[in-house]
Amino acid sequence: CPVTVVTRQGLLDRQAKEWGFSCVLAPEGEGQAVSVRLGTASACKGENLCFFVCDQPHFPGCALRQFIEGFEKSGLPLGRVRAEGKMGSPTVFSPSLAEELMALTGDEGGRSVFKGREGETYYHEVPFQWLQDYDRPWQNT
Repeated sequence: CPVTVVTRQGLLDRQAKEWGFSCVLAPEGEGQAVSVRLGTASACKGENLCFFVCDQPHFPGCALRQFIEGFEKSGLPLGRVRAEGKMGSPTVFSPSLAEELMALTGDEGGRSVFKGREGETYYHEVPFQWLQDYDRPWQNT
């Protein structure tokens, strides 16, 4: 499946290209939503959109595969991982939500799309350590 890395220039762009990933540069000074919009815009139309951060080194690749497979089997339009009731990354959105993702602004990120849609969301339980984020303190969002 195609992978697009959305990053600031000089952070991951060179490495992403070396690994054969598509790379989109996010402008300086904009919040999280710009990364979601850029990733959504660069995705193949009609495909599920999976977003994850690159600073969770304990999240294994096999767990990502299990999450995506579980989401696809669920038939639900949203998916997210959680540990001990705390929500985390990765997340996945059906293509029907692309327009809503493109409308995000500021530091919203995709979290706001999940609000009020608990019954439409596939939850994949993982150990708390897998969601350890080394970029910023992890919050229950």
